[in-house]
Amino acid sequence: VQTTTERFSAKKVVLACGLGIKTLAIQIGLEIPIHPQRGQILVTERTLPLLPQPFVTLRQTVEGSFMIEQYTSLQSILDFWYSPGYQEAKKLREGLVDIDFLIAVEGLAP
Repeated sequence: VQTTTERFSAKKVVLACGLGIKTLAIQIGLEIPIHPQRGQILVTERTLPLLPQPFVTLRQTVEGSFMIEQYTSLQSILDFWYSPGYQEAKKLREGLVDIDFLIAVEGLAP
């Protein structure tokens, strides 16, 4: 890697630039097959441990907050959350009725 003031060499270089990876990779002759996806993350206030095992889109942090992630739409998160088809969600729903959502973030992810 050559900067304006120094030259660096390494056996491996990590390109860690999120959604900018395609543009950067092309500059060094690489093609990265990555496509951005719209996603949402909802975070609740802290609570007592209720979820011993994380799911793909739902986990409880060590501090007690729940993080709900979905990479389609906010409505999909709510559909999952209130769906009677998910037994785990049904069990959690009673415990989470009075828990407030603190953060709702929507953006693009690689």
